[in-house]
Amino acid sequence: MEAIKNDDKKLFGDFAVLACGLDEDKHRAFLSVAKDFSGDLKVVFAADGSENKTLSELFKLDDLYGFLKPSLMPKALIMSGFRQNQLLEFIEKVKHALIGFELMAVLTPISVKWKLSDLLNELKKEAEEFKRRRENERDDKKSTT
Repeated sequence: MEAIKNDDKKLFGDFAVLACGLDEDKHRAFLSVAKDFSGDLKVVFAADGSENKTLSELFKLDDLYGFLKPSLMPKALIMSGFRQNQLLEFIEKVKHALIGFELMAVLTPISVKWKLSDLLNELKKEAEEFKRRRENERDDKKSTT
């Protein structure tokens, strides 16, 4: 996994985001943040039933696809086609808006071929591993003091 840098390098894919697992109020809040960030940013909402589609299929959907449709998926945000410095700024705006995404990813030439359910499962595993590592580091610090 490559770290995102604060430079102008464009990341893989078209300029778009895929939001999963949001209720209607969060749909509205996220759409406002996304379109305020850039009117050119395509926003797709993964509705229930999208889990078996590939990311390639989902990112080809029309702007605002799935808006206000229910989703019981984990709260996840997949971003595509940003410049690295834009991505960092966008993530800060999303965090500030308290949308509550549990999982975030950047689309890659490999993940674009994955089903959404597979990516979400992989992101959950990674999040659990990071949490476990942080807890272990915290425990290690406590035991040395």
